[in-house]
Amino acid sequence: EAIKLLKIEKTLGKNYKYKVESYNVTIFIDPNTIFNVYSFNFNENGISELNKFVKILKGAKKNIYISCYTSDFPISTPTVKNNVDLSLKRVTKIIEYFQNNNIDTTNIFFSGWGNIKKQKDEIIIEIKNYLKIKNKEES
Repeated sequence: EAIKLLKIEKTLGKNYKYKVESYNVTIFIDPNTIFNVYSFNFNENGISELNKFVKILKGAKKNIYISCYTSDFPISTPTVKNNVDLSLKRVTKIIEYFQNNNIDTTNIFFSGWGNIKKQKDEIIIEIKNYLKIKNKEES
């Protein structure tokens, strides 16, 4: 398990926080590392950052949960109705990117919460049984 965590840390770098509970890995992402501010368009680093997650998720065969949240700053633009809409568009854009990069998305569950559950911008990727699956595959 420690080797798997070191691989995650090496792949993601020090810009990301993560926690491990049992065999589950939860990664916390500042949306500004992937998206333009108050937008669902990738920023100049977005693709390279998402590629890090592609490497990790290629080994995940169980349930993956992706949740997007926004701050409580009200958002309304010609392309974004409100905070929930922004969250849904961001998570949809992430899922589409994963699909286009050969990640099996049949076991990915996603939600866009806006500022309903949290009061800050955050994307959370939770990979269930990640360490257990990876260890079995390497045996």
